[in-house]
Amino acid sequence: MNEQDQAKINLVLSELSTLAKAGLITKEQVLSVFAPSETKPTTPEKPSRINLQKILYYVGGFIVLIGIVIFVAQFWNDMDQFSKTLVTLGSAVSAYALGYYFYLRGSKDFGHAFLIISAALFPLGIGTTLDIIGISAMGLGGINIDIAILLIIYFISYYSLRASVFLPLTILAASALFFTFTNYLFGGNLPLQHFDQYRIAILGLSWLSFAYYFSQREMKFMTNVMYLFGLSMLLGSTASLQGHFPNASFFWENAFPVLIVLTFYASTKLQNRVFLVLAILFTIGEILYLTAEYSSSGLGWPLYRIAILGLSWLSFAYYFSKREMRFIPNVMYFFGLLMLLGSTASLQGYYPNASIFWELAFPFLIIAVFYGSIRIQSKIFLVLATLFTIGEILKLTAEYFSEGLGWPISLIVAGLIIMGVSYISFELNRRFLKPSSSISSVPSQT
Repeated sequence: MNEQDQAKINLVLSELSTLAKAGLITKEQVLSVFAPSETKPTTPEKPSRINLQKILYYVGGFIVLIGIVIFVAQFWNDMDQFSKTLVTLGSAVSAYALGYYFYLRGSKDFGHAFLIISAALFPLGIGTTLDIIGISAMGLGGINIDIAILLIIYFISYYSLRASVFLPLTILAASALFFTFTNYLFGGNLPLQHFDQYRIAILGLSWLSFAYYFSQREMKFMTNVMYLFGLSMLLGSTASLQGHFPNASFFWENAFPVLIVLTFYASTKLQNRVFLVLAILFTIGEILYLTAEYSSSGLGWPLYRIAILGLSWLSFAYYFSKREMRFIPNVMYFFGLLMLLGSTASLQGYYPNASIFWELAFPFLIIAVFYGSIRIQSKIFLVLATLFTIGEILKLTAEYFSEGLGWPISLIVAGLIIMGVSYISFELNRRFLKPSSSISSVPSQT
């Protein structure tokens, strides 16, 4: 571009500026020079939402379904097998045909209602048909055939119509077929102990895989539903595999906390709160399990695992605080510190069976928590450190000084020390903690 071309451009821009200020030219007219086809006004697409008409469609469909069930039930015992098949399978096919017709004609909500009716009637219709041809619908073979046919119908319907109602039905049918087919293969001779728990864990992993696929397709509702139930199946089944003392599984009692930590990690990678909430709930459940399982046996190993879980919670809380998440870090700091300080305090034991190592190490841990309250500007650390310091003073007083000094003198000394600790705690709060850090280590993002 030479100087002459640049001068022309400046002249045109100057004239355009003058015309725009005078209101003689619009922005759309200028943009039409570059992309005429893109300046055509477009009507905004109306978001899909539940309205009264849609609700009435589904309520009406539900009432129709109940009516069919009641009508058939009244005459069920008086019907021969052919009549039962004609009524059930015929109603299912008729409802499917009507739903298919209205769905393709653009009345998708109306069509959905009939498709749901057909999906509910197909299992009974296929079962009565199997009875006619000599296959018991209540036997394992008949149940497998029934579910397999349902899976084919639901999958083809979803693939051809893209009707959302058939997606969860396809997943449920495939999951049911997994259980019934493995039951059919092995019968009463299960290949290994806890076979059901392992099957549920495998199914949970498959649901998580599909949920991740749906997340890539931006199907938010199905993603969260699949994550919720898939993760519940995985964590629930592996938690039950731990067993109970003295027949507990050493492998799963050590693997399950690792699985919980991986769930916390996945919540950060996937940015999904379902993982975070379930990891918190199952961690609390694991602590209650270990407490009930080993509290009377005096075993220290579960307390070490609770301490490790507490450290993992604190690590994730610190990570979340750096992501400027306000509520979650505070919750995880609180419970993480409770797990860490509570378990290590219990590891001290009580005279004459006290642990010298932990009675010396625990005060240093409390000092580290006080220091942590200043470093990360969190009053949660300060409050819990103060409370556990008071508890430690009372424990040591009752343990070592009550007999020598007597209870009155011991209580006076303990009270004075507690007052001193409280004073130090408030001074730390006043001098080193910022006013905005009352319950949070980082400012919230608005």
